[in-house]
Amino acid sequence: MRVPEDLHDMVEEGVEMKHGLACTAILGNGKVEALQLHPAKFSGAINASPITINKEAKPERFAVDNVIIAVGQHASLAWLPDEFKNEKGAIKADRFGRLGTTNVFAAGDVVQLGSGQPLMVVNAVGDGKRTAFNVDKVLRGELLQERMVAIDVITDLARMNMTYFPKFPRVQQPMLAPASRRKTQDEVIQAFSEEQAIEEANRCFSCGTCNACDNCYLVCPEPCIIRYDRSNGLYKILVDYCKGCRVCIEECPTGCLEGVPELDFDTGVVRMDTAFAITQGLHGRQAEELRSLSEKPAKDIR
Repeated sequence: MRVPEDLHDMVEEGVEMKHGLACTAILGNGKVEALQLHPAKFSGAINASPITINKEAKPERFAVDNVIIAVGQHASLAWLPDEFKNEKGAIKADRFGRLGTTNVFAAGDVVQLGSGQPLMVVNAVGDGKRTAFNVDKVLRGELLQERMVAIDVITDLARMNMTYFPKFPRVQQPMLAPASRRKTQDEVIQAFSEEQAIEEANRCFSCGTCNACDNCYLVCPEPCIIRYDRSNGLYKILVDYCKGCRVCIEECPTGCLEGVPELDFDTGVVRMDTAFAITQGLHGRQAEELRSLSEKPAKDIR
């Protein structure tokens, strides 16, 4: 990766100090190789800033493989050419997450601003993950893959039975005492403990994902649902006996079941199959897959 000339200036403007040293330049011959560090100290009375850098002292060199620029809560993109910005002043990326035809990628709020997508952490993380796959493909010399929301993502909470999810408040993260914030550059919001992280993760709805709760198995009045092993997604509907009452769909907490037209009927008879019958992992999004099944070569049907 070539080191952009503007990147050096940007590092100087956005200096961060750690252990008495501040980064003043990114070094490299054709690619990022190291950071240049100078001695520095806090010279401000409030929030321990600004930082005074002693550029007369001999700099230190810190070898690195890559540099990730964190622009903060408000994008500082004055250095970015206008051709890579959208009408909101955020980064304009193509369907692969690239800036134009370059091998520079962007993801998260700084890309989604102006796209109509809600600026939520879960969206930013998902966007970053999809873009990271394309960065990996560039490094491997493979073709890029268009960024798409996975087919198994449930975006409609109406599909879920929220009565199975009692309200649990967020876990409150500890915060640095106000008196300490004036004297340090430590993070104000502290990290979760292991116990807190597990407690917070347990608030997840597991949208669209079968979690082997056995609800469908228990509420079926016929019964038409069988399971050989109580495990995620390993339930089978005996469609020859299913009457299409949809009780299992209504009582599925995570929305991973859906009603689809029976393949061998053309009268609109609706029955239900599991979200895992056609391709494992569709998670309540198999209707479109079923409709196109007849058009697929046999080798593509799994």
